[in-house]
Amino acid sequence: MKKWQEVSGCVIFGLGAVIELLLVCNAYLDLKYIVEPFDIQDIIERMYLSVDALSCAMWINYFVALGLFVYLWRRGNREKKLPKYSSSDGLILDWVNGFEIKSNVSEDGMVIKANKEGLLSLANHLTNLAQADVPPGTHIHLDSLNSLEDGSDNIIIEKT
Repeated sequence: MKKWQEVSGCVIFGLGAVIELLLVCNAYLDLKYIVEPFDIQDIIERMYLSVDALSCAMWINYFVALGLFVYLWRRGNREKKLPKYSSSDGLILDWVNGFEIKSNVSEDGMVIKANKEGLLSLANHLTNLAQADVPPGTHIHLDSLNSLEDGSDNIIIEKT
């Protein structure tokens, strides 16, 4: 979730709580000064029950919406943050522990075999390479000395 969404969500829920509180207070004041002076007990009791039921429903609705907002806020903050590209550091590759990647070139093309961790690592590298700040010509070189299983063919992935 972006910062402006977090701030606007907090402001909207704060205003919503104040408005709902004012509505409840207004309903009780109406009952006290408009309905009660007629002193008809059945109507007074029914009106208080109606206002209480609407008030409960309104607050339940508010807290359900607030819970969903907090859930989305937390879920948005769990998104993977990519390291910022800099010309001095180059690409910073983030490997998932336990990755295994094997590549072979055959007459049909290149075959890349990887476990779950290896696929997540490759997906992170490709996303990292696709950042707008990464200049064309930047590449990732994978071989059996730095990341691939023994006997693998080299992989070079370059941004154009």
